[in-house]
Amino acid sequence: PVGTSVTQIKANDADASHNGHIRFTFEGGDDGEGTFALDPTSGVLRTARPLDREFSSRYNLIALATDNGDPPRSSTIDITVDIEDINDNAPMFDTDHIQLYIAENSPIGSTVGEIRARDPDAGRNAIIEYSITGGTDAA
Repeated sequence: PVGTSVTQIKANDADASHNGHIRFTFEGGDDGEGTFALDPTSGVLRTARPLDREFSSRYNLIALATDNGDPPRSSTIDITVDIEDINDNAPMFDTDHIQLYIAENSPIGSTVGEIRARDPDAGRNAIIEYSITGGTDAA
């Protein structure tokens, strides 16, 4: 859900008092096209919008920690967020209607045709099982 904490980044500054306070931002403002938010004081990285692995399976972010010195000093860290797939898509056939023909004297086990479906999910969530659910040969 939006607002889910993904991780927390931390940085230390040896300066004393005000100069040692650290603020966190995304380098260049790149927040994964609005997908993530970085709390400027705590360094907590949160989701800012729903995630969809089919849209983007990985985000490469760069967080910037800047102190309050004069001049300010900063450091960066690379953050890679891999999005795990959930089974949120149904398989889809390549066509709405299939009509197959086979000669009546064809040997048992003959190939009648090939039916294909696609599932945009990944891994185990994309495995498709086929069965006949209607007609005279339904299982």
